[in-house]
Amino acid sequence: MIPETRPVDPIPAQAPSAAAATAVQTAPAAVENTSAEKRSNKSKVILISAGAVVLALAAVLLIVFNTPKDVRSVSYTTPNGYTGIYTGKWLHGQPYGNGAFVLDNGAVYDCEWRDGLPNGHGTSKLPNGDNYNGNWKDGRFDGQGLLTYSDGSFYNGEFKDGQFNGQGRYTDADGIVKSGMWEDGVFMG
Repeated sequence: MIPETRPVDPIPAQAPSAAAATAVQTAPAAVENTSAEKRSNKSKVILISAGAVVLALAAVLLIVFNTPKDVRSVSYTTPNGYTGIYTGKWLHGQPYGNGAFVLDNGAVYDCEWRDGLPNGHGTSKLPNGDNYNGNWKDGRFDGQGLLTYSDGSFYNGEFKDGQFNGQGRYTDADGIVKSGMWEDGVFMG
């Protein structure tokens, strides 16, 4: 409880003035206003704290629901119609992150996945003996890569939309080399 008057000064200097007496009389009202302000500030702190808790919970839920799930093997059909068994992580019902996809025809894609397709770096091994090691975008060779054919020929260079595109070097099975610019799979020189 707050006292209504000040404690007696052990060494009084002089009698309190009229202004000091008025201040002593109005002190309880000031204390009440301060208490009301403290309650108001406390309510604001509680509301801010509750808001922070809600934001933290929302962030945790966002992380939980946007984090790839445990590795599992599941029969899967890609958005472009290929079927097989995918072993890897999943997000929103689609392969996401590192995973391997073995198609029904025996082809193997071991790469990064996003939106249900190879996206990022990875490899493919086809039943006919062709192999690819490089970058992917939306299920196609895109960026730097090395494509080796079963006959021993190979292309090392840039790809776009699954075709030789940009700087690259193609060496055929007989050792003949074409090195330079490629556009949509055609050697430009």
